[in-house]
Amino acid sequence: MNGSLPDHGCGLRPSNTDDLLAEFQSPHIGTTDWFSARQEEAFWDLNADSDKIDMGGVALFGDFVLARKNLDGLPITIYMQVPIKSFMGNYDTTRQTALIASGVVIAVTLFLFLQIRIDRKTKRRNERKRLELDKRLQFALDSTGQGLWDWDFAKQQGYYSDNLYRLMEIHHGEVCLTFDSFKDRIHADDRKQFDAAIAEHISGNKPAFEIEVRMHVGSEDQWNWFHHSGSVIEWDRNREPKRMIGLLKNIHHQKLKRIDLEFKARHDPLTGLLNRTAFEDYARRVHALSLRTNRPYCMVMLDIDHFKKVNDTFGHDCGDIVLKRICDITSRALRFEEEKLFFRLGGEEFVILLPQNDCAAGAAVAERIRKNVCAEPILADGHHIDITISAGVAAHRDNELPDITLRRADWALYQAKNTGRNRVYRAPGTTNVSFPDSEAMRNTV
Repeated sequence: MNGSLPDHGCGLRPSNTDDLLAEFQSPHIGTTDWFSARQEEAFWDLNADSDKIDMGGVALFGDFVLARKNLDGLPITIYMQVPIKSFMGNYDTTRQTALIASGVVIAVTLFLFLQIRIDRKTKRRNERKRLELDKRLQFALDSTGQGLWDWDFAKQQGYYSDNLYRLMEIHHGEVCLTFDSFKDRIHADDRKQFDAAIAEHISGNKPAFEIEVRMHVGSEDQWNWFHHSGSVIEWDRNREPKRMIGLLKNIHHQKLKRIDLEFKARHDPLTGLLNRTAFEDYARRVHALSLRTNRPYCMVMLDIDHFKKVNDTFGHDCGDIVLKRICDITSRALRFEEEKLFFRLGGEEFVILLPQNDCAAGAAVAERIRKNVCAEPILADGHHIDITISAGVAAHRDNELPDITLRRADWALYQAKNTGRNRVYRAPGTTNVSFPDSEAMRNTV
């Protein structure tokens, strides 16, 4: 070819889409006159510096396309001659694919954009709902005076409501509560009961836990009663608690009132001793324990000698002082466990319940009390009053209810008074004892 190139009528064309399409659509006559290898090299050498053809250029010559591609990083150049029909077919296919891909990308982009907008709207709507629920919850907590706590055992983190901090008199910014530090504020005497209540719930015995305990409030040494309730709301695969929610309410004033009412219901207002109602309850408990352990118990009945004469001579105010002093002397004569079971049944009558003691042991306790009362004159409103007491002792027998044992102790007390007073009398173990009417006995003795 002597370095010259054949004239194909089309001349050199840059790699421009519009030119390629126009050229493809124009008619061509004759057979394809392909370039030889030397013609290709000459063409590219001739047009090496052309702005229309880059290092990986494409040129159109009538019925075929001439192309060159340099491989990055390799000293190799690929030359191609492709029939224009094949080239344009592939070009159209690639163009359609690109258009479809562009359409898909646009559709996916629009879908993602719409989804993001929907998600944002949903998130804002859910956030508004959450805030609304939080307001309602906070209103409910404030109106009922309760605090909420929510603890995640797996993450070792949780939530304690602002109202709970206020109930505990803790500044939220200064103290950050955890489940352990929250439990540490429970009184040491109540902590085991708190753990036991939660353990009973976790074991499945109760659907929720509920307990009243004392808790440390504020920074001073101050303890208030609180009501706790809650339940586990999430469990792990091993059926261990994963998340627990609870409510806390300050019931200090109500608890104190209830304790006061319970105390008054079971205690004598004058002497502070347990009353007849409490005695009947304790007697049933001691009786049940005696049946389980096959251990005896006994009762000691005490009565102030000539107490009616004290009231008539010195007045009822002096009589009340005498009653209190007798209680004080008797309590000091009793051991700690015996003192807890010292009751005033009414008037000048008292009873001591002695678990796991027989009649001889009860008589020894009664005699110690009698001697202490005799040895300590009582000063009431400037009057020195010598007081003595009489005592009756009865031990529980087989198949005998506590009220029968009490009646026998009362009978023994009658015998002590009837035989001279200021003495201790034991009830016999036989059942052949005729019990007089107690009221009639008090009126005659």
